[in-house]
Amino acid sequence: MLSEGKIKISELKPHPQNNFYFDDMEGDAWDSLLQSISTSNVTNAITITQNKVIISGHQRIRACKVLGIEEVSYKMIEYENENQEIKDLIESNLRQRVLGNTNPVKLGRCFSFLNDWYGFEKGINQYSMSKVFTSSNEYVPSNQTELAESYGITKQTMNNYMRMASMIPELEDLVDTGIVTKDTALAIIRNLSSDEQRELIASLDITKKITKKEAKEYIKTIKELKAENKELKDASPDSLTISTLKIEKEQLEKENKILESQKKISDDLAAEYKSQSEEYMKVKEKLAHMGTKPNGDYNTFNAAVKITELNSSLMDLLQNQLAPLKYQQYIYAIKENKILRTNLISTLHMLNDWYETMLSYLGEETNDENIIDIEMEEKI
Repeated sequence: MLSEGKIKISELKPHPQNNFYFDDMEGDAWDSLLQSISTSNVTNAITITQNKVIISGHQRIRACKVLGIEEVSYKMIEYENENQEIKDLIESNLRQRVLGNTNPVKLGRCFSFLNDWYGFEKGINQYSMSKVFTSSNEYVPSNQTELAESYGITKQTMNNYMRMASMIPELEDLVDTGIVTKDTALAIIRNLSSDEQRELIASLDITKKITKKEAKEYIKTIKELKAENKELKDASPDSLTISTLKIEKEQLEKENKILESQKKISDDLAAEYKSQSEEYMKVKEKLAHMGTKPNGDYNTFNAAVKITELNSSLMDLLQNQLAPLKYQQYIYAIKENKILRTNLISTLHMLNDWYETMLSYLGEETNDENIIDIEMEEKI
């Protein structure tokens, strides 16, 4: 196949990605194209691949079919892959139609592809920054601003179109039918996740035009709910739908009421405990300073304290000092020394006398059978 010449329209094939990136011309623009071709025929050659797939010229071929024109001039380019074809498909059609692509979603797809092709989305450019023309004298933008300006728009406008390309299908349908304007759609896309966009569409009457004011009120509600719900602050935005936020808010409010009720009970108990503690300390203080009760009996509180201290001292004496005595080496010396033995036995008798006196004082009878005669034990 020659690189250029004439070709029958019946042999040509539309590019499979053309409708993804471009709509057919209609209205005044379409009428004007028909008028031009019927008067002057197709003056500029169309561009095709080595497989006779149209790259540039879909609308001209469409007009030729309407007008009964059977043959057109062509220029053939051999492409290595489909991405190269799509890049030329987009750029040639955008330049010829300028911004005649009135579908904002498809225009956004075009700019998204070109940003990716030139590496702007990833922060790299497959071409050198200082090399703005290829070997075939093709202009190559070095950044997003240059890319946008090459098509007569600003970088912000181009980015807005790319946002439009990322909208959910349900919202795209509303834009296509005019229910939602491009500006309203942009406001929705900037502020709402995909799930939230579906919630919005489901909650509004889509049989009539959705105003930007309605969309802003919905967005405001979402933001307020997110701000109130601190537990969801770090969650994934796609999971924060208005329904889940409302449920979480209601649940938190219920839990908060329960906590407030529990806190009140705790506060009441604490106040009661404090009151009782203060009363107890007053009584204790009075008892500590009272030697006797009004009837003259010794204060039971002080008696308990003293007896407890005495019991502790006696237990320490018995367990830690007297009980181990018989195992000490010096006890054998006492047995052999009459003076030491007599002194110890005298002390033991004093201890025994104290024991009997205390039992008698407490009203307990002495059981003589349980009293060990130290001297008799030593004689046995």
